[in-house]
Amino acid sequence: MMPSCPNCLNNSRVAQHCFRDNHFGRLIVSLDTTYYTISRRYICYECQDQTKRKKKQLEKTAADLHFTGELEEDDISYTFMPWDNRIMHLYKHGRGEHFPAFLTWRAGLDKKVMRMLPPLTDGGFRLDRISKMLCELHSLAYDNARLLHEYEIKRRKANAVCELPTYESLGDFNDKKRWRGTVPTASYLDHARKLYHATTKDYLDKAMKQQGADSLHWDASYKEAKHLCRYRGSSIYHGLVTATNELGEIRIQFHVYSDSHEQMKSALTAFKSTTNCFGLTAPRLFFTDNPAQDRKFYLEQLPSLAEQQKIFDNLSAVSEPTSALPGYDFRKLKVKVVRHANETNEAVNAMMELMVGKRIGLDAEWEIIRGTAGRQVGRSKVNTIQIAYRDTNHDVTVIIVRTERMTSLPNRLKSLLVGSSIKIAGNKVSADLIKIGVDFDVAEIKSVDQKSRVNVFNLGMVAKHRGLVTNAAHVSLMYLAKVLLHIRLDKDLQTSGFSGESLTQDQLRYIAVDGAVSLEAFEEMEEMPDVIKHLEMEDLTLNKKVDIVPMTGNPSDRAAVARVLDTAPVTCPAGVAPSSGRGTLVEAGDGCAVVKIEKIYSPSFVIPGYKRTGATKDGVPLKDLSCSNIVVPLAFLRGHNKFYNCAPSQNNITRPAPNADPPVGNEDPAEQAAEQVRQAAEQVSELADNGKSVVSDERSDPLDNDNEQDDLTDWNTYVANEFDDLMSGLDSKSIKLLQAAIFSTDEALEGRDPLRCPELGRCLTPDEITNRYSSVLGDIYHAMSRTRVPIKHEAKKAYFAALKNAFLIWNPEKLEKLKSKLREEGKTDNEIEAMMYYNSRLFQDCVERHAPAPKILYYRVRAVYKLFGNIKDSFTGKPLFNKEAWKKANNILEEILLGFYSDPPGFNFYNTRLDNGVPMTNKYGMVLIDCWRGTNRTEGYHKNLKVSFGGWHMGAEASGVTLDTRNHRHNTAVSIKRRPDYPKTGHFNGWVTEQLQNLYFENHGTVLYPGFRNTSDYISTHESFGTIALQSEALHNAVLERCKELGGDFNLTRDQQYLANAVGSPLPYLPFACKEENQKFAEMILSAESPLDDAKAAMVWTKFVDGVNIMPKFDSHIRSHRVKFDRNQRVRQCVDNMKSGQALLDEVNDLIRPRDATTEMDVAAEVAPVDNSATPAEQSTNQVPRPPQIGLSHTWTQVRPAQSLPAPSLEGLSHNSFHSVGNQAVGNNFSQSLLGHGKHCLRCLQFDSASTSGSCKGRGGVQYCDNYGEDGTRRVAPKRKKRSCKNCVAHGDDVSAETCPGRGGASYCAHHPIDHLTPKSRPKRTKPN
Repeated sequence: MMPSCPNCLNNSRVAQHCFRDNHFGRLIVSLDTTYYTISRRYICYECQDQTKRKKKQLEKTAADLHFTGELEEDDISYTFMPWDNRIMHLYKHGRGEHFPAFLTWRAGLDKKVMRMLPPLTDGGFRLDRISKMLCELHSLAYDNARLLHEYEIKRRKANAVCELPTYESLGDFNDKKRWRGTVPTASYLDHARKLYHATTKDYLDKAMKQQGADSLHWDASYKEAKHLCRYRGSSIYHGLVTATNELGEIRIQFHVYSDSHEQMKSALTAFKSTTNCFGLTAPRLFFTDNPAQDRKFYLEQLPSLAEQQKIFDNLSAVSEPTSALPGYDFRKLKVKVVRHANETNEAVNAMMELMVGKRIGLDAEWEIIRGTAGRQVGRSKVNTIQIAYRDTNHDVTVIIVRTERMTSLPNRLKSLLVGSSIKIAGNKVSADLIKIGVDFDVAEIKSVDQKSRVNVFNLGMVAKHRGLVTNAAHVSLMYLAKVLLHIRLDKDLQTSGFSGESLTQDQLRYIAVDGAVSLEAFEEMEEMPDVIKHLEMEDLTLNKKVDIVPMTGNPSDRAAVARVLDTAPVTCPAGVAPSSGRGTLVEAGDGCAVVKIEKIYSPSFVIPGYKRTGATKDGVPLKDLSCSNIVVPLAFLRGHNKFYNCAPSQNNITRPAPNADPPVGNEDPAEQAAEQVRQAAEQVSELADNGKSVVSDERSDPLDNDNEQDDLTDWNTYVANEFDDLMSGLDSKSIKLLQAAIFSTDEALEGRDPLRCPELGRCLTPDEITNRYSSVLGDIYHAMSRTRVPIKHEAKKAYFAALKNAFLIWNPEKLEKLKSKLREEGKTDNEIEAMMYYNSRLFQDCVERHAPAPKILYYRVRAVYKLFGNIKDSFTGKPLFNKEAWKKANNILEEILLGFYSDPPGFNFYNTRLDNGVPMTNKYGMVLIDCWRGTNRTEGYHKNLKVSFGGWHMGAEASGVTLDTRNHRHNTAVSIKRRPDYPKTGHFNGWVTEQLQNLYFENHGTVLYPGFRNTSDYISTHESFGTIALQSEALHNAVLERCKELGGDFNLTRDQQYLANAVGSPLPYLPFACKEENQKFAEMILSAESPLDDAKAAMVWTKFVDGVNIMPKFDSHIRSHRVKFDRNQRVRQCVDNMKSGQALLDEVNDLIRPRDATTEMDVAAEVAPVDNSATPAEQSTNQVPRPPQIGLSHTWTQVRPAQSLPAPSLEGLSHNSFHSVGNQAVGNNFSQSLLGHGKHCLRCLQFDSASTSGSCKGRGGVQYCDNYGEDGTRRVAPKRKKRSCKNCVAHGDDVSAETCPGRGGASYCAHHPIDHLTPKSRPKRTKPN
């Protein structure tokens, strides 16, 4: 069977060619050894003929055109090796897969090594560590081979028959002829890994694309980007964006340079294209950690989210009561649009003529300028000014002045705005006037504080004076329209810009209605009493409704509602007497009024002028005066605030005194009963002690107790008292009433303020909250952590536990089932509660939770903020929430109202945990579950990337390989865990499983793994992962044009080429990194065409690109470098300013340092003066230099290498000949006869001469050692006279005499007869026994 040609992919005309002449085989590195693959080359005659035909045709064409230059031929090789990676898959019956190695250009790695790389690198093994591991395995195999070789030599030397005269060693580890210990380096392993990954890249991408996503869980991580390689010291990317589906599988992933929305468009566009192409379900939900800022962008980018949002909006509309507020009737407005100064002057003159009431509603619109990241970078000039007034027919007319092309205000309009005769009202109208004054350079406006003008009325401040709100800063025009005009105001077009030649009908309606509502809301509030203003006697009329409030403090803290009566003296109730005078009658003097109490909101509020009978203390609480007419000082009275948001107390039902008139307005008994029911439901809102600003019972602080044990404080009591004070009347009954108000009683809390908290602003009533749901959702745990609290605050644990229980509600049935199982196990209720509080993992694994609708969630979370926010730490005295935390809490409550944290209907955020497709259960028999709400799974994936990347840097391409490997292994593990029929094969090479399934179906006709989807069933799409194209199409085309001008041939590094290929550009887009780029950036800033817009600046930058030092830039590169460039210039200026100071520091460091001790003594010896008059002894003393002082001098010594391992002492030497280590004998395992009955010379062993230790005389004592002295010096043994066989010498055979056995006696001579010896010298022979 011939191999196929890698060009034509056919073997019909393939034949054997020749053997290579440069090398005969490929070196393959295995786990602990190396081997070679050897084969001849093959030739494809079809490709050879085709190449020849093309060459002849090219030569003919050149001749016809008389072309004399060099012809460029196609570089097609028609000879090849049979192990070419391009044709391995073409061998029949999968034989190419059995080839044992993966080949590179001139070497290769055994597939066992290649299969080890993905799991090792994914587990955090660095490639140099893998290289060292292979080196260790190869070295160990080499030493084991040497050990066997030496044992074989020893065996042969012990056998005289097999003994050889000489024995060669195995050779060096790197000896190519004997061992060839070749080990791949880390760079080679990286190179092979990248080549192998290129063969699997298409499969890995398809496997990720086929997952699909019904919901996307989006998160950006800035950890992995820190480990990407840097380009000349600058990070190539700053973040990694990952989106998982509802199962936790990775579906979208790409690098970004910044967190701007602009860089996410290309990835989302490719995702939509793949989803449509594969016929997958488009995402219906989107989770992010910042839903308020991300919602609009993702609704625009993903149409499926917008469609789901419409479904939710319709659902919310259906759930609203039929009495929903209508919109503003635009048809009744008269609208006049003017564009020029003359038209404006005429319109203002006509308005002054027809105006009724001398008041106007003013509003202005301008465009918010946003950068490419979607962030506000500036504001345009005012585009429109809306002026609303009421004419003589009592109709509202709105003049819309288009000021976009005006450089200055028309005269009459300017006079109107700076004058003081007309009341100017609007929501934050002073800010609008300031903006107008700045944009059109109106000195009269800029020089005056607009908030202090008597004829300028900010509607928020007016609403505060009328009792509508307590905080003027949080008032919106929508709220005023709803409360005052009972209409719904649509603000969807607030950011539409209002620029251009003409306005759309929707824009015209929007700005006209804004101006009209400003006017009408101001007119309504002008008719209402000022609840902050003190009442005078002339303000009081008979039966006028007034509020009783504290004389000092917040006047909106209403204590009671009363009606003014005539000034006749009133009788004190039983048990109460006037505080001064005698009797029971009290007369209203100057500065006092007689009133009748109708409703009580603070029963403990003290009314002065009364006292209890027999008491000396002045003041009686309202609850003791509610049944009679009373006299109240004017300082305690304000105009009645019908918008007051606090419910009356339990004592608010007035009981008429004997012979007294019935309460005003409650004559009908049926109405009285309805009022009592309504008031009972309203008791939930009594969550604050409104009488705390007047005389009341004060709670003593245990910290201030001045007793004899003042150093001991009952902290538990202190914290409990502090908590009880913050609870402010929140008891079980009031909670039940709040429940009734939310779920059943529509009017229970109308106009009231349940869960009142000054830091959180006005609390909405249930009928003001719409159960909205969002297709773009936030992460609940991110919302919980946004309110930063002190890490060591004692209330922190309780706060987060309460907040989690507020956001998420346990399934009551399953929770009770689990608790009953725990009780059967012997757990008490207290122990179960402690488990839920400190370690809720057991409950979370089998009991699902639900995030309720906004109407419920709003109150649950607000209650936690109210109860915990002001709790002070008993040690530091600081509250749990600071100013910033309260601000975050307010933002979270607003996001709750938008439905960002409520579970939308129709979605279940839990999956069953599986084991081989079977639901898993815990020891209590309850099914284990996994929650996919929020972004926790995506963040967990990002956290685990630290294992794969470790703490070292990777190149861009290596990072892509690592990410692809991690993603595929992660997705496979998640599919096994959560998809019911996904096969658990034990490995992650899905292409092997896919081919096995294909062959199994072909051979057996059945599907082996029904839950496994073949990637070969899907086509390839343009969607990519990791490093993707972030540039706009215009920027991409500009770079292509510039590269054509430069010739298109660039010398790029491998990583640079990888980045360029990934974004589809000849050059990579890299951040600013060198001096040349900084200089060109400065030139671009100074050029006349330098734009402020980052996207346009990136286009201009392409003119400076040279492909060597200056590379193309994303618009995010430009934006980031603007900030960095400014900072670097300031740093450089600071360094220049400090040069003189740095010179002084260098002088200090040069002069104040330790002296060189050696040099100092030498110099002192040379310059020391000699006193000739002194005695020789004195001269000798004077010439000795003074030794340097310790610490003021330093001796520089010579750096020497470290010492070798020291030899053991005699006492530390082991007397054992050998011992077993890892089933291997270690030591000298000599025979007993050779060792001299097991004795050794200890001194020979000490100085590493084990070969002579068994025969040295030192065996009887080290002092007799023949080889070493006490200090280890080698002893020279005395020369002994060599013995020779005398019989051989006598025969003249000196050569044999030195080795003949006759050396021990001539009678043992083995070479010559002994007859010639004299009798004297002849040895005596004895008879053998």
